[in-house]
Amino acid sequence: MPRSSLRSKNVDSKRDHKPLSEEVRIEGKLPTGSYVLEAKSGSLSARDLVLITDASLVLKSSAKQALVYFCDAVTGAPIANANVALWESYYEKDKWHSRSW
Repeated sequence: MPRSSLRSKNVDSKRDHKPLSEEVRIEGKLPTGSYVLEAKSGSLSARDLVLITDASLVLKSSAKQALVYFCDAVTGAPIANANVALWESYYEKDKWHSRSW
């Protein structure tokens, strides 16, 4: 995203500290892609990655099996001919094991 379209919000730090939660709406539809969300206070900062996509992966798992469903994020319609890979890692007998399907 071009730097000119970056948004920021200042929070009054002179008041007593209280947990803060706020919803910020961005007008229009964001283009598909990855965005970095950053919170800063003095020398402290935290970042998180936000992914905007038109697809969704639904995973239902138990101890012995997994069901994976790849679909349109808005309609829930299946996405045909999608390739899905599943990896498993686990620690057993003092050693890491992994496998894929």
